[in-house]
Amino acid sequence: MKIIIIHDSELIYFEALKTLENQKKIVISVYYFHFIKFLFKGILKLNFKIIKISLKSIFFYIKSFFIKHNIILIGIAPYDWRLIFWMHLLNHNKIIFHNSWPYWNNDDYPEKPIFLKNFIFKSWEKFILNNNTYIINIINKSKEEIIKKYGKDENKIFVIPHCMNDQNYYYMERQKNEKLKILFVGRLVREKGLDILREVIKRLPENDFGIIGDGRDKYILNDVLSAGNVKYYGYINDRKKIGEIMRQYDVFILPSYKTKNWEEVFGIVLIEAMACGLICIATDCIGPLHIIKDMENGFIVKQKNTDMIIEKINFIKNNQEIISKMRFNAIKSVEKYKLNNIINLWQNTLVKIQKGI
Repeated sequence: MKIIIIHDSELIYFEALKTLENQKKIVISVYYFHFIKFLFKGILKLNFKIIKISLKSIFFYIKSFFIKHNIILIGIAPYDWRLIFWMHLLNHNKIIFHNSWPYWNNDDYPEKPIFLKNFIFKSWEKFILNNNTYIINIINKSKEEIIKKYGKDENKIFVIPHCMNDQNYYYMERQKNEKLKILFVGRLVREKGLDILREVIKRLPENDFGIIGDGRDKYILNDVLSAGNVKYYGYINDRKKIGEIMRQYDVFILPSYKTKNWEEVFGIVLIEAMACGLICIATDCIGPLHIIKDMENGFIVKQKNTDMIIEKINFIKNNQEIISKMRFNAIKSVEKYKLNNIINLWQNTLVKIQKGI
């Protein structure tokens, strides 16, 4: 089976599909959706890999007017006006719209059309309701909202969450640390709650902190990165190495908060940390709410609430018996996200789509 993926993140969010390709069960071709943007980005950064994929994507787009009988997965933000340039693919192909955005019943969406608003909304409605469009969401909320908004046939909407490779992320019994060790992993951008993280570090000097990641807003953490109780690892691409580091820590915090056009809609790093036995403290963004049951397998706190995070960290210190039970629950609760389980979901879904349900 051949799968064409048009998605700006390449295969970052498709480890299950990548594994199926390695097992020679499918063949994947990857192209950029916003290929012009990436071409300029590659030229400015002299990144020849990005330039190469961008040029390949341009040639594919020209060819796309003539291709037939393919399964094409498209990753695109809701109401992105550029969808109109890909609508022709619906004529002779089966399209999988890979969707992570959970809100479809109001004005809360990342791409807001400025011109031709009604035309773009109508184009999206036509795209969603087309008989050749299948939708794969990463959380149930997205499926529910699309059905409510458009009345899309439920048989053509699926839920396949992101996965966690349990060869890299697993629990291993270890000696108790003298100090509580607290970890943050993620892009260093403001909406990940960097200002909250900074405040937590400053107010808990008796604990050790680890930070993995890099990004445009790293400067927010400048005055704590060199602190004696903070270990900054920088950006790490090796997932196995991240798993090894995670197993050295006790607590994981994800203080993300919703902005005008972004929200933590899943949280892959959460399921990875939970698999390693860390007690997770995350904000009540839609993604963590689907993964963590408060006080059962982790903690949910209000967004932008430093006091609540510190309160939960102190609770962890003083209630080891409860925390041991929560750790067991966390490890158990993320088993459904293991790579092989998600591979099976993708295989079964692709067979259904190939057969036309």
